[in-house]
Amino acid sequence: MSNSNMKENQYVFLGYAYGKFKTEDGNTVNYSNIFAFAPVASSTNADYHASGFKSEKLKTTSPEVAAGLAPGMVFEPIFDRYGRVLRVESSGAMFKIG
Repeated sequence: MSNSNMKENQYVFLGYAYGKFKTEDGNTVNYSNIFAFAPVASSTNADYHASGFKSEKLKTTSPEVAAGLAPGMVFEPIFDRYGRVLRVESSGAMFKIG
């Protein structure tokens, strides 16, 4: 699959990260993120120009969200009401540049 075949809401999985950090008040907070890229809708006006791909860090509800994804796999994120990725639906396709 190439960027010309991808839908607007599809991403290409690059990797993930999760862990814990302490807030200023001493509370421990868990975090989990997916790193991905997606095609940018070509756009040009006097103040803005875009084409190619955009990279994104998507917050997830847990590290298990990325289970089963491999680098290059095309997926569609399903978001919760807070904008975090709750689950992903993989197309089964692998992205190829070119």
